[in-house]
Amino acid sequence: MNYQRLVLVGETLAGKTSLAQTLMTSSSQLTRDKQRTVVLEQHTWPAEGGLEIQINDFGGHDMYHLTSPCFFTPDAVHLLIFDINKYTPKDHHKHIGSWMDIVRMKVPRATIRIVGTHQDKCSSEEISDKLQYIAKRVQRDEAKWEADITSQLDMIDSSEGLGELARQKRRECLQAQLENLPVLHRPDSPVEIKTVSSSDLSGIDCLSLYIRELCKKVDSNRQCTVPRIWFDLHEMLQSEEYDNQYFIHWNDLLPCLNKLDEELASREIYHIKHVYSSDDESSHDDIDDEEDDDTSEEEISYQTAATNSRMQVPPCLGHKQETDAAWTDVSSRAEVKNDVPPVFSTTVKSGQESICHMPNTSNRLLAALQYLNAVGLITWYPDDERLKNLIFHRPAKLVDILKAIVNHNIKNQLDFNDVVFSTVGQFSKQGFALAVQDFQRTANLSVAIVMCLWHKLGFSKEDTESLIKLMIKFDICYEVLESEVAPGLQSSHRVHIPWFLSADPPQELSRMWPKPPPEGYQQLTMQYHFPTFCPGGLFERASVRLHRHIARRVNWKNGVWAAVDNRQVLLTRSTTDDETDREEVFTLSVRAPVTEQQPGHTDDITFLWTTFLSIHRDVQSLIQEWPGLRCDTFLQCAHCAKMGKDPPNLFPGEILEQQCQKDVRTIPCPQYPATFPLPQVKADLVYPPKSCMSK
Repeated sequence: MNYQRLVLVGETLAGKTSLAQTLMTSSSQLTRDKQRTVVLEQHTWPAEGGLEIQINDFGGHDMYHLTSPCFFTPDAVHLLIFDINKYTPKDHHKHIGSWMDIVRMKVPRATIRIVGTHQDKCSSEEISDKLQYIAKRVQRDEAKWEADITSQLDMIDSSEGLGELARQKRRECLQAQLENLPVLHRPDSPVEIKTVSSSDLSGIDCLSLYIRELCKKVDSNRQCTVPRIWFDLHEMLQSEEYDNQYFIHWNDLLPCLNKLDEELASREIYHIKHVYSSDDESSHDDIDDEEDDDTSEEEISYQTAATNSRMQVPPCLGHKQETDAAWTDVSSRAEVKNDVPPVFSTTVKSGQESICHMPNTSNRLLAALQYLNAVGLITWYPDDERLKNLIFHRPAKLVDILKAIVNHNIKNQLDFNDVVFSTVGQFSKQGFALAVQDFQRTANLSVAIVMCLWHKLGFSKEDTESLIKLMIKFDICYEVLESEVAPGLQSSHRVHIPWFLSADPPQELSRMWPKPPPEGYQQLTMQYHFPTFCPGGLFERASVRLHRHIARRVNWKNGVWAAVDNRQVLLTRSTTDDETDREEVFTLSVRAPVTEQQPGHTDDITFLWTTFLSIHRDVQSLIQEWPGLRCDTFLQCAHCAKMGKDPPNLFPGEILEQQCQKDVRTIPCPQYPATFPLPQVKADLVYPPKSCMSK
């Protein structure tokens, strides 16, 4: 059995869930507004030829951009669903363009097809006109994507302020983006857009056949050589026995693998006996003799299970050959999958020999889970100490856990009339009202409330502690602990979820962050420009990541002020508009007192750079999770910041990877070309100390 993922994305109420249900049942299955998908629903759709299509139906609400891209994979087929009845050329970006951007930025060489729903509500002439416009618009977008990257490639050699190493890195990055543009249609064929109706079933049969053929073609491009028992393990975990479980503990899975071994061994021994008994009595006696020899039951289990227990793997004699055959596929997937856990690199390189040569149930379970995790049939975090023993055997169940907290309707769930808050949470009416008020004002949600919301899913207090770590791992929240300076003023344990913030900047911000920097302070500032697209939730995740570097903070919807020791941090989000373009900009600033000392890098400047680069690297790592995303970085001139110059001079962000000569103490500020004497900026406020770059 082979699996192929089908991902449905599109605007809220586009008809994704109705289409998924209709495709699987071949009957009209309309979804009401109240039944709309929250984050993700998963379904299995059997196809011919031993292929099962796993349908991933994602919610379209902005709230869910935090989690949905985590489930996108390069080997999936993506259907971009839009409501053709609501579509207008003016709203093209909302219905199609923005979703195309999400997939193409996240998934290298994504296979994307466009499907219009609600065709029964449009005339054939209206449908024809809209499809012609969409096809031309998509072809124009394809040409624009390629032209934009090609233009950037052509400009590299003429870019000022870039060393050869920085030029080469930028060239390689852009070349990869050019090669990984999405596949929207067959080669040398025009853009093809299917239209259907989940109400009168028009176009459903045609689309069903089209999807199956497309999935088979994508699946045929993979070499799938894995042990059959790995799929048997997955099928066991999908059975009714585990239907109500949101995750399974590692220790509970070990007996499952042993049970499958025994079943495979029994079937194989029965098969051998049956074949030999049909020949002659002497052959039957030989088998009886073999059963009485010194071979252990475990050895029989491994040998017989390995004989005919693989998918597309020729019969082999033992577990080593079984696992060797599988590693080819696992290793290749590990190389192309962006979010494969780090355990792959260590296991494939250094652990392969021990796993292959040790007929050990734990090692075999490790190999099976690694594969199932790589292809997306399960979700597992073996690199996380708190989560490595939890196997989320149904990824949709994992999303159920997250959507109990991260959903657009959470305020309606916080109702004290629900007895769970007074019984499990032990809230008084007044205490609960204060906790809700705190959440609405600061986006800090009491862990006691989180425990109540998850209690409805059957989770214990211990489970809640682990699952909060899961939310932190997704960069959805961070923990807010009780103040050590003024204990007892707030709820002792809360989580901050920046997505729920709606407040304006604090009125005291001008005093907290005066412009220009105060006397004796220096400031480092990096700007991150997203000229074409900025993923939803990226700023919120950066806000969460920031927490590991600071001691105290003040949050609002588009910014964070924070402090650690004598350093202050400001992270903001803004939008620039001109006559032709609109782009989002993140700005990271770190300032600290710097004393005037002997020439060279002082401890003050080193501390300033250390904090700045640590946060900058975290932001960069989030951006790199979107391989196709264009982000132009610029280091703001520290002299301009000190003088309050607006707009300031900007150096290319790659300047951080370069070093100036040791005897260079200052460099001219390019913002004042006609001024005499020419203003200077300290070189150690443009080029980081080597000690910081090595960290």
